[in-house]
Amino acid sequence: MLIFQQSFQCAQIPTVWKTAIVTPVFKKGLSCDVNNYRPISLICVCCKVMESIIKQIMLNYLLNGNLIYKHQHGFLSRFSTCSQLLECTEDWTIAIHNCHMVDVAYTDFSKAFDSVCHSKLIRKLEIFRIGGKLLSWIKTIWSIELKQSVGNKLSSFCSVCSGVPQGSVLGPLLFLVYINDLVDVFGDFLTVKLFADDVKIYVVVENDTKMAVLQEGLNKLQIWSERWQLNLSSHKCCLAQRKQK
Repeated sequence: MLIFQQSFQCAQIPTVWKTAIVTPVFKKGLSCDVNNYRPISLICVCCKVMESIIKQIMLNYLLNGNLIYKHQHGFLSRFSTCSQLLECTEDWTIAIHNCHMVDVAYTDFSKAFDSVCHSKLIRKLEIFRIGGKLLSWIKTIWSIELKQSVGNKLSSFCSVCSGVPQGSVLGPLLFLVYINDLVDVFGDFLTVKLFADDVKIYVVVENDTKMAVLQEGLNKLQIWSERWQLNLSSHKCCLAQRKQK
């Protein structure tokens, strides 16, 4: 505990905490394609314990202040893919029962966790009034040096210039902060549901004027993604229309 207190007060972490072994975890598709692997960082356990303490404090602050939108279902207690699906199913069922069509767009970002811009994330944390020693300590986890591990072979260390480490405790919460304001893009004319970086937007088509609303929302999503440097993964995006049979 004394080490944790000293680390927080000085906004520094021990050298051994600054190194991590990155293990590529296969997702799906062709195993020979490097894009089908997720880089998971194996971080020092002591560092993860301290991250857990800080994460809980930050999460309580964000939730008690209603700063994280209720549209987000990822990495939050009592939320999951099931809770998101239940909310969507209820909206769509009501719309279809009222003889309205529902236009839905499923979108996903490419390597979202690894693409987070540190300077822009800091700005968003400051907007949430997260600063001082807490913000200084958060910056220290970005000074971590990574070493790639493939089988029994290790690469040399390299510094991290962007992203939040996958495998860290604090990383997912920082990503939620980074993507949180995406909800503001769509206003009240579209419904949006998020699970981490997976974004689902839909509109109930009650008249002809509503048919172009979804495309307008997608245009705004593209502008947001370019501004915040999170590229959309086009092959993971699709459109669907749900209507009464």
